[in-house]
Amino acid sequence: MENQLNNPCGFTNRDQTITAYLRNELSEKDEVQFEQHYMGCEDCRLELRIRKQMFQVSDEIPIATESYEQQPNESNVSWYRGFGWAAAILLMGAIGIMQFFATPTAVDYTAQMEPNTFMEQLTQQKWRSISIDKVSPANGDTLTEALEFNWEFPGNQPVQFELFSNEPNMIFSKKIEKSSFLLNPTEQNLLPGRYYWKLIYSESPVYIGSFVYLP
Repeated sequence: MENQLNNPCGFTNRDQTITAYLRNELSEKDEVQFEQHYMGCEDCRLELRIRKQMFQVSDEIPIATESYEQQPNESNVSWYRGFGWAAAILLMGAIGIMQFFATPTAVDYTAQMEPNTFMEQLTQQKWRSISIDKVSPANGDTLTEALEFNWEFPGNQPVQFELFSNEPNMIFSKKIEKSSFLLNPTEQNLLPGRYYWKLIYSESPVYIGSFVYLP
């Protein structure tokens, strides 16, 4: 029997057993017997912790997994899982709030504002001998709200109205019976940019102008 000062619990060969346990050298039967003992023995658990820390620092032997200390019970597992789900839900909520209040990133419309050289030359050209008066918006105007187009054409003849981007791509085309037309920019999904509009009579242009749309 070991000295009672070194082995207060009286477990037979405790020092050798603890060393063999940490080295994974115990038989399955002896390992189970020792684990059952130290689960109820505070002295052996304390000695096991001390020996384990010593071996970890020196890194002299492989450390066995201490089942009593390392394996969480089922209640702890359930608590950790519940905490994890709660944390995930709170995180998603925080991200949603941040996105809701985040300042929208400014969109650069510089490319859409650039004049088209070819179309700009057409705006300076006099198209037919037929005169169109009182045209609005004037060439190069900036519009911020509804897009209203007006003109005076001899005899108030119907004309074909066409709208182009600065690329230029046709965006809209419609036959207009009157000498005015109101275009809803929202319905046409118009973005800020430079646009060109054309009036056609008898399959020939009679006016081409430009404007900048800044809603």
